[in-house]
Amino acid sequence: MSGGCGDSSQARGTRYFFCHGGAGAAAGAIAATFVCPLDVITTRLQVHGLPEGAQSCRTGSIIVTSLQNIVKNEGLKGLYRGLPPTILALLPNWAVYFTVY
Repeated sequence: MSGGCGDSSQARGTRYFFCHGGAGAAAGAIAATFVCPLDVITTRLQVHGLPEGAQSCRTGSIIVTSLQNIVKNEGLKGLYRGLPPTILALLPNWAVYFTVY
């Protein structure tokens, strides 16, 4: 295949590695963006324990209660706290892993 990122019988050139590295970095960044709110909740539960609403009311999920508390107190921005350093730290990891795999 010429012009694309497809695998060919020719020796793999730099374009091949850049295409696959970029695809891996992009996939990792998208995955981190979707999972970030759950990482924030996990970290806060480990540091602060159960949220106030989860201890008094057993009808809701701890995850839902935590999400509601974060959005109420910090807005949607609070769900993505720590995302930029995570992406910057792991972009090379995702790019290399996807290219080598």
